[in-house]
Amino acid sequence: MKKTVIFLMMIIVLISIVGCGKKQKTPTIKIGFMPSLVAVPYVYALEEGMYEEAGIKVEYVPFQKASDRDAALQAGEINAVSSDLVMILLNNENNIDMQFTVITEEVFRLISSPYYEKTEVSQTNGASVAISEMSVVEYLIERIEKSKSIDYNIVPIPAVPLRYAALTREPGSSETRVDLAIMAEPYSTMAVYGGGKEIWTNHEENHFVTVLGFKKDFIKKNPKVVKKFHEVTNDAIEILQTKQLKDYKHYIIEKGILTEEYLDEDGDKLVPMYPYNKLYKPSEEVFNSVKTWMKEKNYIKEEYKYQDLYYDAL
Repeated sequence: MKKTVIFLMMIIVLISIVGCGKKQKTPTIKIGFMPSLVAVPYVYALEEGMYEEAGIKVEYVPFQKASDRDAALQAGEINAVSSDLVMILLNNENNIDMQFTVITEEVFRLISSPYYEKTEVSQTNGASVAISEMSVVEYLIERIEKSKSIDYNIVPIPAVPLRYAALTREPGSSETRVDLAIMAEPYSTMAVYGGGKEIWTNHEENHFVTVLGFKKDFIKKNPKVVKKFHEVTNDAIEILQTKQLKDYKHYIIEKGILTEEYLDEDGDKLVPMYPYNKLYKPSEEVFNSVKTWMKEKNYIKEEYKYQDLYYDAL
């Protein structure tokens, strides 16, 4: 009997050891960002060690081109991304199952050429506009056309630097030039600083189309990690709301979001610094607007539903 008890105890110890050996590792949220100020709360939480203190692993992955970011997502090199509803729907259409969690409040500005005289969006009928096709920029331009009852001369230019160049060229140039372009930062401010004029922003209309997107499989396997990530990011935003730009601008520069020339030592800035708001769910109305537009353009065929693609991480 004594030998039996000892044997059973040995089995229990062995099972415990094996169980410890199989302890699941904490997954890393590898999130891709373009150079944008919407990345600041996430960078701040990462660099201040807030994610680590909460027991989660986060890797900030910077990209200069949206095409490279999207390719990395498709290749499995990242499992989350700061992007937009158009991209989320396109990925789902292409069998890359994704869900979005929160709005990121990216600001898009319609900027005029320094050589274009109109200053009101309602006056810009017939203007040439640089866009990237099958993108959130195309969606915003067509939304402006519809709401203002105007018609633009569309000039497809996929790369943002090339759109910026076309916007700022002098009259008489043998290369492509346009009257207007929609761009996010820092190119929109670069254009304004060079003599262009802001004539519309999605921020003024509270029409936000950018979101955090996660691979659906990652959320399914790691729901607690995803929720904790958002919780800690909200904590970082609360801290940033009490800070001045000078307190965290070094992170903006170190991560290549903006260069020193746009953030001077006195805290004045060429790039508009909007207040950081606590994370909140994307608008179902905006989602449906984007979805309807994409179906009309034949960019998607499936009838995606908000409740299927939205994941409540708050």
